[in-house]
Amino acid sequence: SRWYGRLDRWTNGLVDHNVCVSQGVADFAVRETGLKPHKISVIPNGVDVEKFARAPVADLIPLGVSPTQPVVITVGRLEEQKGIAYLLQAAAVVLQTRPDCQFVLVGDGHDRDALKALAASLGISRSVWFLGSRSDVPSLLKASSVFVLASLWEGMPNALLEAMAARLPVVATAVEGSRELVQSNVTGMLVPPANATELAQAILHMLSTPDDSARLAETAQQIVTTRFAHSSTTGLYDSLYRRLINPR
Repeated sequence: SRWYGRLDRWTNGLVDHNVCVSQGVADFAVRETGLKPHKISVIPNGVDVEKFARAPVADLIPLGVSPTQPVVITVGRLEEQKGIAYLLQAAAVVLQTRPDCQFVLVGDGHDRDALKALAASLGISRSVWFLGSRSDVPSLLKASSVFVLASLWEGMPNALLEAMAARLPVVATAVEGSRELVQSNVTGMLVPPANATELAQAILHMLSTPDDSARLAETAQQIVTTRFAHSSTTGLYDSLYRRLINPR
């Protein structure tokens, strides 16, 4: 929003330092709001790795999902930004090849009814579960086969970090933030935003190559543990605060 950009610019004389959660956000702040690069640090979001790595597996049988069925999950607000409409279009393609696949959407938002209507119009309502807001996200991730983040734009997506911490194979759109977390064919798969066809192909690839998907997920979890654990993030903030308090 240009209004927020103006507010940042007008008040930045009162600010000692700005923290951006990704390099993409930092570049945007310099380019679009005129913030000075020397007053910006990039400190990514952190995640409680153990919470997601050691979570118990959720029981999806009450939904009618058997343990043998592949589950594709996304977690996020049901808003335009998250690209859920493209995920549903991709789901329709995936289900032509893998009719046993189930798609679980965790989160709520203004687009819930419109997205339910879209799923109905695509003829996939029986394979798509709108769970709303949940407190057992770590367990739902552990019960799933693939995590998808179809966002049209991002800063530093916590949901993607959490899925990687849970050692879940991930497919994400190549937008700022996500590009800094996922290296294609190393820690997951990246596809262009707003492209249901390539999103579907990536999901099918993950489902059809379980050994390769497990390798990507293991590497992703290792990187999250090393670079994005809470201890790493708090250490960076501690160093920044000490430097600002006593610049000498």
